[in-house]
Amino acid sequence: MPDCPTYGFCPQTSLRLTFFDLAELGYLTWSPQSVMPEIIYCDGDSVSFTVTESNFSFNHICGNHLRDTNEFAPLATHLVPRSSTTAAVQYPLLALRVTLFPDSGICVGQTFNHVAADGISATHFMKFWASVCSNLGGEAKGLLSHSLPSYDRTTIIDPHGIEKAYLNYLKKINITQHSFILPTIPTDPIHDKVVATFIMDSQSIEKLKKWILRRAIKKNPYFILSSVENLLDEFFAPNTDTDTERLIGIFGSPKMGAYDVNFGWGRPNKFEIVLSNEDHGYLVLSERGDNIDRGFEISVTLKKLEMAAFASFFPDTLSSLLHASSALPLLSKY
Repeated sequence: MPDCPTYGFCPQTSLRLTFFDLAELGYLTWSPQSVMPEIIYCDGDSVSFTVTESNFSFNHICGNHLRDTNEFAPLATHLVPRSSTTAAVQYPLLALRVTLFPDSGICVGQTFNHVAADGISATHFMKFWASVCSNLGGEAKGLLSHSLPSYDRTTIIDPHGIEKAYLNYLKKINITQHSFILPTIPTDPIHDKVVATFIMDSQSIEKLKKWILRRAIKKNPYFILSSVENLLDEFFAPNTDTDTERLIGIFGSPKMGAYDVNFGWGRPNKFEIVLSNEDHGYLVLSERGDNIDRGFEISVTLKKLEMAAFASFFPDTLSSLLHASSALPLLSKY
């Protein structure tokens, strides 16, 4: 790839500087000598970084309307495992891909393993990389040291033995060093899922909070606390009564500040999370990308028939629950 001009987006240089300041990100493995999976780093380890070009519609990808989730697959890199001299497979934890849409825009795709980071940490990495990129050649680089993350897991206190409970559960379901396998490359398309974004403004959010609070007080809710061992058994039991067809995952948070990632050309047009190995549907919450008010974006991913049903009743049902017929519409549909 040719050198970047001083006025252009130079992901290679800024990424090298980012990793220089951040702790080395290695591989996840479970060697025969270890009692648990561990993250290791060796000199020479690297992170997959790809730059490519696409003639697909940038505006289509950035929209709120229905989009096929398979259309996002070329914008991310799969985490491909590698063999090791220790006979234990090593799983990468991060991969990055920059896709140029000529005369339209740039997509920065990040694939990461939740073993190494949660959503906040992954977004923090993107913010740090973007800050370095937007300040290349300036003096602001040194001012970012206060925002460096900490990867020292010894500071985590585990008084309830959660780590031990998970390790015991792995043994219970016969997952060992020899049978430890993580999902990597999907063997087929992401089923028939589609994604659409619904917008909720701040006024509607406040109404929803009051609606939930009033009913929570009337219902006098209580919580059933369970041990970690019982929770794992109940959730992952093969004969569970849970209807997996009605499971829905919830990811993201408006507090992540995904739209604050700025590589030097302003706020992103669109932020999306697309999961390649989830059979059930899921929601992704984020702040509004248009920055009009402190509202939410609710990105919904479902199978096509499920989405058609959801989009047909959700806005009207939610509005009627809040008796918002005389107020502004609660939810604007894509």
